[in-house]
Amino acid sequence: LFRSLETMDEYLEMARRAGLKVVGVNVESLAIVECFSHLFPWGRDVEHTALYIDLGSISTQVVIARGENTVFARNLECGSRDLEKLIAKGMDISEDQIREFRANAQKKKLPEEVEDTLYQLVSPWVSDLYQSIEQCLLYYRSMFREAKVDRLIFTGGQAMDNRLCQMLAKRLNLPAHIGDPMMGLHAVDSVSDAIDFRNTPRPGLAVGIGLSFCGKETK
Repeated sequence: LFRSLETMDEYLEMARRAGLKVVGVNVESLAIVECFSHLFPWGRDVEHTALYIDLGSISTQVVIARGENTVFARNLECGSRDLEKLIAKGMDISEDQIREFRANAQKKKLPEEVEDTLYQLVSPWVSDLYQSIEQCLLYYRSMFREAKVDRLIFTGGQAMDNRLCQMLAKRLNLPAHIGDPMMGLHAVDSVSDAIDFRNTPRPGLAVGIGLSFCGKETK
């Protein structure tokens, strides 16, 4: 805790030196819920419970929210770096080649048999992550027996891997989709002309966009 406070003080000092005014401080799990509760009507619906899984490179955030109210959050030490080490070892390629290799798999640029081999190697990592998420759900169900999780939203940079998300969703047996916060935003012409605003999902921006809503009221 004290180390976390020291780190926060260091960031606040950096902002002060840069001439920035800090209007709020938030954490990743709450920022994810902030993002979708501000941008989409279903994100504010207290009658429904959403499970957010933010797949990152170092860790995975598991967040459960009833509407805009976060009721459970846990940071799992299970990120894509571990997954990529499995692939590198199993396919005898360097870790430097992994990102390009996975990007080609996601774009269906690999032979089908090679892609199948890739995701077979990923399967143990998915199983471990599933077990950890299931433990989170068991705890949640013990606390909120009447409130069932009815939707699963994947966020984070690794959510761009559709097949990976499908593997997890199938094990969790929940209706799922990729959480794209950009679909809830309206871009000015100069921005929409420069960026493929609608056709390219950006689940990795969920935390950043959620942080931008810090301190703002939901309309």
